[in-house]
Amino acid sequence: MKKLFFAVFALAALSLIAPSTGFAQGAHNQLGWYADADMGAVYIDSSAYQTVEVFMIVTNPYNESEGRPMVSIGGVEFGFTLPTHNVLSTTWSNPDSALDVAGVPSDHIVGWGVPVPVVGNAVQIGTKSVLLMDASTTFVNLSVVTTPPSIPGNLALLDADPGSGDGLQALYPSSGDLANPIFGFNTGEGVIVATESTTFDGLKALYR
Repeated sequence: MKKLFFAVFALAALSLIAPSTGFAQGAHNQLGWYADADMGAVYIDSSAYQTVEVFMIVTNPYNESEGRPMVSIGGVEFGFTLPTHNVLSTTWSNPDSALDVAGVPSDHIVGWGVPVPVVGNAVQIGTKSVLLMDASTTFVNLSVVTTPPSIPGNLALLDADPGSGDGLQALYPSSGDLANPIFGFNTGEGVIVATESTTFDGLKALYR
């Protein structure tokens, strides 16, 4: 069912593909959470009862079955764990065409009728507004969705223009392993390290 859901969004997106701006060397299909749209930090230090914004970004989206970078994405599937703090809202890029069918607060199975373009080797898929309930150190980990995953044991990313190959590709945490956190609250600098070091221009202006 989920693969069909992703496929419907991919077919709807074929005529709306944006041009790629190039592909930097780096690990493919990495999902990270960041303190800003420029991927400047993987942590936020803040006092209790403050609301902060976290940016969800996929770097180097790549269709491994076709051996090429993606131009835009049509869907994403991942779970996450965030102890202590409350996610007040999630705002997806291209919100009018985004649909999350997971049905579980800690899971996301999202498809876009209007694909989200890759800009400078990265694509911001959305943001989360998080209310910090205290000032303790808290880590965020990605996880496989609790419902049957589209790719067993993996997160998933959908190429919006798969050509003759398979548009559904494995997605990986920016920390390099699901056991390693991708983001932290009140951790300070250097505790969490993202494997992806790609930099890109224009993304912040495009989405904010």
